[in-house]
Amino acid sequence: MIHAWNHQFEPMPDGHVVRLNDLQLLPQHSAHIKRESNSLILSARGETRHATFDLPLGTTSSHLFVRVSAQAKQLIAGDEIWQDGRTFIEWLTPENQRGTVSPIHSAQGDSGLTSCFAIKIPPGNLRPVLRLENLGKQGDYILKEIEVTPARITGSWKLGSPLIMAAFVFLIASLLAANHIPSLPRRLFAASITCIVGYFFIIPGPWPQTKGLGQDLAWHHQQAKPMETDSGIKLYPPIAPQETIESKPADQKIPDTQTNYTKLPESDNLALQAKRILAKVRSLLHFALLFAPVWIVSYAVGSKRGFLLGIAMALGIEMAQWLFGYGFQADDVKDLLADLCGISMAVYCHTRLSRKIHSWMPFPFPQPA
Repeated sequence: MIHAWNHQFEPMPDGHVVRLNDLQLLPQHSAHIKRESNSLILSARGETRHATFDLPLGTTSSHLFVRVSAQAKQLIAGDEIWQDGRTFIEWLTPENQRGTVSPIHSAQGDSGLTSCFAIKIPPGNLRPVLRLENLGKQGDYILKEIEVTPARITGSWKLGSPLIMAAFVFLIASLLAANHIPSLPRRLFAASITCIVGYFFIIPGPWPQTKGLGQDLAWHHQQAKPMETDSGIKLYPPIAPQETIESKPADQKIPDTQTNYTKLPESDNLALQAKRILAKVRSLLHFALLFAPVWIVSYAVGSKRGFLLGIAMALGIEMAQWLFGYGFQADDVKDLLADLCGISMAVYCHTRLSRKIHSWMPFPFPQPA
């Protein structure tokens, strides 16, 4: 499963790898940005503290594969938490208004990141541009390396992921077969509920990017075409090698002249929206997340097996966050305690209420174990 997950993307055959030296600074509404040692440096000085670059990808695709290395250097954030150094893809409408954004990296202080991941391209007729911002009070934001490639999901993943899901269903059903009780339909039902929870909250989780599981996504970027002048596609010259780069007029569409120094839009993923809205009652969210499925599973295969599956779900969620690189902090310990409370309450409700609820059903349900 880990191997298949980390190899699920491949370059588009007619796409282009856009690297740091291939970026063209768009005219107007772009800051002066320094280049030193093959890095772009944006300082927290002046009224205009951003830079926007064209992304001549050469084709349409379902995803963009991004490899990035960036850091902050003595960067003090502004009054708002989002006023730091950040890199993102800004998706523009035909009228050059911001439609949505795809975050890539943000940092303050002296922190940095080197990573690779895939971004799902938003629907609609949107044009991508790469945008750097430094909204801190002082300090520098440095983009050391970036590589953007049009990508698609491999045929092997499209075929293999349902097979992996089915394999997990039968594996869990087999593990539930101790003493040959309960029956196979009950075990398959409980295993399916467990895998559904896993699909939405463990693999891949409601995150803005698709990251590798335990390591970087495997990627053979040499399969994609480098930027070539004889490709037949209109490509733009690389950024100039001088120390300070200034925007130059060009015959192309440019973003709207509004600055748009704002907090980036929230993801439209329902799970992430619920997590943001219920951030102050995060423990209650985890309680509810495990309570309902564990009660249903307990109804099918009994309280003991339901409790063990609930523990496996809770540990799987936190383990996946750690393997995807989101860390394990004190709040995650609280999440595990809330998960345990939800699991325990589900088992208690099963032992006390399931038989009563069964007797109220207007149609025949299997008698709970």
